Parts: sequence; C-alpha cells; structure tokens
Amino acid sequence: MPFRLYRTDAEFASFTPAAEDVHLLKIHGCITIPATITATVEQEGSGLRSTIRAALERLLVSHYFLFWGYSGADLKIDIDYLGMVSLLDRARGFFWSCFRSNEYQEKPHPLVVELARMYGGRALVAAGLAPDAIAAVLPESLRPVATAVATEERLAWRYAKRARLASALDEWATRHISPPTACRAIGSLLNVEGSHSGAIACFHRMRELALGLGSVELACQANLLSGAAFRNHGQFVDAYAHLKAAEQQARALGVWPGIYSALVELGSLHTGLGAQYRCAQCVA
Repeated sequence: MPFRLYRTDAEFASFTPAAEDVHLLKIHGCITIPATITATVEQEGSGLRSTIRAALERLLVSHYFLFWGYSGADLKIDIDYLGMVSLLDRARGFFWSCFRSNEYQEKPHPLVVELARMYGGRALVAAGLAPDAIAAVLPESLRPVATAVATEERLAWRYAKRARLASALDEWATRHISPPTACRAIGSLLNVEGSHSGAIACFHRMRELALGLGSVELACQANLLSGAAFRNHGQFVDAYAHLKAAEQQARALGVWPGIYSALVELGSLHTGLGAQYRCAQCVA
C-alpha cells in the first residue's frame, strides 16, 4: 500500500491530510534520518516541534483518534504533549485501546484516564478495543486466530527481541550521538522527571567533556542547562553562577542566541526571586 512519510520539519510542514492517502507521521523521529531522533531526545522535555504540533492539530480537529499500542507515558512530560488539551473544545474525540491477552490486561495510564475525563462522552478507553472492533467488521475467514505459545517460548522470543533492539540502539548511538550530546539528552530527561541532582550531574559532565573537546559553545549550553536545573531545585546561588558563566561565554563567542537565553534565565531569576537574586549576586 503506498503511503506518504513525514520525519523532518520540512516534511511535516508540507502535511496536507487527504482521505484517499495514507500518511505515516513519525513524531518521535525516524532511524532513516538519525538527526530527527537526536533532536527528539534532546527536546523531549520541551515537547513536540511546532511543525509536528501543527500537523496533529489539523488531524485532531477533523478526525477521531485511535490510540493503539501507545501507553501515553509522554503525557507525564505534559498532559498537553499531543495538543489534546489545547484543542479540547475543537477536537473530535478519541478511542484508546489498551493491551489485552488471556494472561494480562493493561491498565490505562492515569493521565490517559484524566484526558478521557476532560473529553467526557467524546472519549472511550478500554482494553482490547481496537482488536475487537476490527474483528467485528472482518469476514470470519480473515479474522486473526490466537495461537497458543508456551510461556518459555514466549519469554525466549521476548528476551531475544530486546537483545537485538539493545544492540541496534547501541550501534546507532555510537555512530550518531557524541558523549556531550548524550549527557545533555539524559540530563534533560532526568530534569523533566524531577531528578534534579542527577540532571545537574549530567550537565556538569557535559561541560567537562565540552571543555575537553575545546568547545566553549557546548560548555555554554551546559552552564545554561545547569543554571536552569539549579533554579528549579531551589539552589539560587549556584543557578546565578552558572547562568552568569553562560552569559560570559556566549558574549565571548558572539553567539547572540546564547546571550539571549542566558539573559532571559537571569531575568527570570531576578523577577521571581527579588531579594534572593541580589543575595545570590553578592555570594557569587
């Protein structure tokens, strides 16, 4: 079956849904273009890119969504991660099918339940929803038949699959992700999860690696990330020191986006803390 594939910002920007076409939107990137996956990991905490959000918005307001094989764990980052809260008054609605087998039934993620509550009668969350619906419309001769598999065989297959996936991911990461980038990605995810001390450790390691490589620009980024993490953790003196260092590095490089980011963070620290900000200045 022919289909149109969307991976990059340019491809998502060209998205025009048409009933006669099949569209495959890879919102978390594609292994065929490694840069899209790297960017997705780095930006996980800040949500989907604007071109992806725009494509999803067009679909949400014109189609009912069926979620199948997706836990909804991304909603931990932001319940509006997919834009479904922002479009609450305009979106058609959704069906969320949780996994079900003879031995196990998946419980819906609490944030999926909360999203369904917001949508009211326009949402349905249930186990086995999609397979049951498909079986109901297929001729009996085409309906899938469950095959009994021994527990040992199923576990062996699962472990082998995980080993192959781990090997493939390791090979991909070795080829396409530098150590400073890896530290930034892991630190950003830890920060979103609320593990601020772990995030700060990653950003400090990123700075060490950047300076070892002679990259002041990467070290500047590490200081910006560290400053924001320290601020979120209530360590305002450390936050000010790292953000000020980032500003100085960005000015030395003449990198205006870096200068802007540092000044915005420092301004936010000043606006939100007042006297504590001035105290941080004195101590630093």
